[in-house]
Amino acid sequence: MQTTRRGFLSTLGILAVGGTLPPSLMARYLNPAQLDELHHHAQTLAQQVHGAPPVVILRSARAHLADVEALLTVAMGRHRLSLHRTAGLTALVAAYASRWAAKPRTAALLEQADQHARSAGDGVLHAQVLVLRAKTAGEEAYALDAGYTPAQKHLAAALAVAGPTPLLRAQIRYELAWDLAAAGDRHAALLELDAAEVDHGRATPAADVVEVADGAWRVRRWSSGYRGAVLRRLGRHGDAIAVCSEVLQGPPQWQTSAMVDMARSHAALGDVDAAAAALEDAYLLNAGAGLAQRQGRVRAARALLPDGPAVRQLDAVLRG
Repeated sequence: MQTTRRGFLSTLGILAVGGTLPPSLMARYLNPAQLDELHHHAQTLAQQVHGAPPVVILRSARAHLADVEALLTVAMGRHRLSLHRTAGLTALVAAYASRWAAKPRTAALLEQADQHARSAGDGVLHAQVLVLRAKTAGEEAYALDAGYTPAQKHLAAALAVAGPTPLLRAQIRYELAWDLAAAGDRHAALLELDAAEVDHGRATPAADVVEVADGAWRVRRWSSGYRGAVLRRLGRHGDAIAVCSEVLQGPPQWQTSAMVDMARSHAALGDVDAAAAALEDAYLLNAGAGLAQRQGRVRAARALLPDGPAVRQLDAVLRG
């Protein structure tokens, strides 16, 4: 029978009333199998972040992070590297959930993730921290569909430390392609988009890459959302709508982004009713999934639409 996370930590004395065991005795209990259990729990949280309410994942991840950091205070030698890696992944998951739930601790959690990633010497985790920092730093600009030039430096740095993991490199290149397209560099954006597709074609499972931890990259819906967003930003609205429509199944985090991109493309093509319907669907799905951070993009896209029956219906939904 597999030891539960809490049961394991209680055995080590971390959760016991009256303090912890001495470090020398603690080290005796920290065997590789138990360290693997702790990391597997962090990977499970990374998988669940794509479907469970963000506030639920945030609470679970912060609890796990506190437990692992408590172990770090008494761990020695090679066990510390393993625990830093687990703590880094857990803090990163918490940062994702915090951002999606529009909670104020995202920056602090990213800092924790970064410190643990550096202590573990884990380029995969460090690269993901840089990517999420780029997204959070440009939050207001992205909500308005504007580029954020400093993000390109974060993303270039992420690519430099990401190592050979194809899915992570694909994620970074998709993000970079969008930023380049938003900055008006069409040629560079298309080059990065093609490079992202090549990396995606080489994909293998990557349980420590939060963006793809749930494994749905195998059916390409994950990458279709990115590709559709880039195509829309390049003005290829018909192609963007077709590609984004492939994402209208699966985790809400993917669907709602694709819906807003579809709405903007419908609006650009003059189909106001379709744009309003897509935004209404996105808003309701965001609300049901607890994705408060996503609503800014919905409201910004609504501002592009002229008055009409479908838009008035959308406004009624937005007012609650």
